[in-house]
Amino acid sequence: MPVNSTTACVLHSVNSCTLNLNSLSLLKKASSPHPSFTFGLWNCLSTGNKTEFIQAFAKMSDLQALALTESWIRPENRVTPAALSVVTVFSHTPRPVGCGGGTSILISNTWKFNKLFPLSNNSSFEYHTIMVTAPIKMYIAIIYRPPGCNLNDFVVELDMVLSEIPDYGTPLIVIGDMNIHTDKAQATDFLALLSSFDLTQVPTPPTHKAGNTLDLILTQNCLTVTPLHLSDHFFIQSIIILPELPLAHPQMVSYHQNMRSLKPAQLSNEVMAAMPAHKVFTALSTEEATDTLCSTLASSLHKLCPLVSKPARKTLPSPWLTEVIREQRAGLRSAERKWQKSKQSADLNDYKQRLVSFSSIRQHIIRTRYAMPQIQEKCYQAIAFPESWIHPENRVTPAALSVVTVFSHTPCSVGRGGGTGILIFNTWKFNKLFPLSNNSSFEYHTIMVSAPIKMYIAIIYQPKVPHSTHSPL
Repeated sequence: MPVNSTTACVLHSVNSCTLNLNSLSLLKKASSPHPSFTFGLWNCLSTGNKTEFIQAFAKMSDLQALALTESWIRPENRVTPAALSVVTVFSHTPRPVGCGGGTSILISNTWKFNKLFPLSNNSSFEYHTIMVTAPIKMYIAIIYRPPGCNLNDFVVELDMVLSEIPDYGTPLIVIGDMNIHTDKAQATDFLALLSSFDLTQVPTPPTHKAGNTLDLILTQNCLTVTPLHLSDHFFIQSIIILPELPLAHPQMVSYHQNMRSLKPAQLSNEVMAAMPAHKVFTALSTEEATDTLCSTLASSLHKLCPLVSKPARKTLPSPWLTEVIREQRAGLRSAERKWQKSKQSADLNDYKQRLVSFSSIRQHIIRTRYAMPQIQEKCYQAIAFPESWIHPENRVTPAALSVVTVFSHTPCSVGRGGGTGILIFNTWKFNKLFPLSNNSSFEYHTIMVSAPIKMYIAIIYQPKVPHSTHSPL
């Protein structure tokens, strides 16, 4: 029997009986649970005269993202970025001074991302970092290290840049032209840095026309190298395979009725209009009259205040958010609205008093009903606190933290924020070591424990911006 292209027909003879399984449909091939996308990297040596080619090649290769190094786009150049944003989204960081350099990325317009601005200045390389939020969350860093830049400085500064990227198990892709011969002895520190961040260099064929591998993609993927004669670097195309996506749970929905705008007279008129006539109602038995009244009240209420749905909150409320705090917060917000409406000094003073009372009750409940029981339950012998935000004149917080334990700390010296401290089990014996020198780059608190065992403990806090002036929440 002939077999067509869409249906498989199986003939099987058993005891001279022929079974026709032609009605069975083909099984669909299971798709991979791991999301993947096609990624490209190219040192293009100027995008100015290649905008049409770059977009056409990205479309032909079906790329979701294309990283470009040496884009040669100056800060004042608005034409080239606009030309590269016709069918895709273009994000870049130009070289601030001089010619050449520049890092950028073309991304599919179905993706969502945010540009991460650098927190430090680098002298050995240029980079452009983005955080992709959809279709999956990940970080992408495009790096260009010019030839001749000090390799030791590059390793140190790259360590700082990678440390700025949050590490919550989110995929990280580091890609670019690093001008490093990874098979040479001088690349030992660079390879050790990659290992410390769990980044894997994927073996590739030579990516430069001179036979060297200078363009690197640091992640787990499959690569193909395509020679492009518009540059001395070859084009790298990769298939990035990401971790398995978590199963999407159905969205929880909550329902409520808005009764704030309901007036008593409005509800009364609606109920009276819906109730049966007086003679009919009085003739009913007690049970029937009660059911009629209740159903009429419910239907009138639903008519005037229909149910409204909204997405339920995905996270549980904070365990310290008790009914007392809820009541205090409601009164505080009411006082704030009253003051904003009246602009009277008396209302402002009332709002300030409520704010002080609310903050005091909130901190007390957090310490006594939540934080301290958690510490006792976990049976911690010591807990270190960088960024304790305790000012030198603050005596209340250290006293509250010393109820069932011993609290030692060094307050923040200048401005808000900072401060280091430690909670120690009250059976321990220790001495605080006072600093012998002043430090401008970090704060610290050091103790010498003498029992149950002799040891030294140093708690260190290095702020991103020294002596920060931000206020606590």
